[in-house]
Amino acid sequence: MLIKPWICDKVEVKPAPSGGKGMYATGSFVPGEKIGAFGGAVMSDEQYLELRKTKTDDDLNMDQAMYIHPGLILMHDPEMEYYPLCFSNHSCDANAKVKDGIVLVAARAISPGEEICWDYRITDNVGIWGYEFKCGCGSPKCGGAVKIGPKHRIK
Repeated sequence: MLIKPWICDKVEVKPAPSGGKGMYATGSFVPGEKIGAFGGAVMSDEQYLELRKTKTDDDLNMDQAMYIHPGLILMHDPEMEYYPLCFSNHSCDANAKVKDGIVLVAARAISPGEEICWDYRITDNVGIWGYEFKCGCGSPKCGGAVKIGPKHRIK
């Protein structure tokens, strides 16, 4: 199943201080205001495992994937252009959050010029797929690393 992405007109993509690109507010957001909806191809954990027999995570563009529900992964569709939500970075002190699996909303007031970030640990730490990376969010709440997946969960 394919889901078409949607993005409001108050965001832009530009270079991020941590390197790469980020998604920034060009207007103000109030808590709960919709920023966008993620899009792509939905697959089950079982379908992902079957694909992994012949493809690597890089081949599958897993750095753009996310869990939308336990057991269901939203994969970036290679036929789809990259859209601004693809550049929303992680923060340990996020100003946005994912609701209903695919909708990014403001978690607090967001000012123009502010980078829009969400906490990947909240959405992605529910399935069989995992990843880890050094966190560069710079927040006083930063844990130094983002570790997602079964091997990192507290038993």
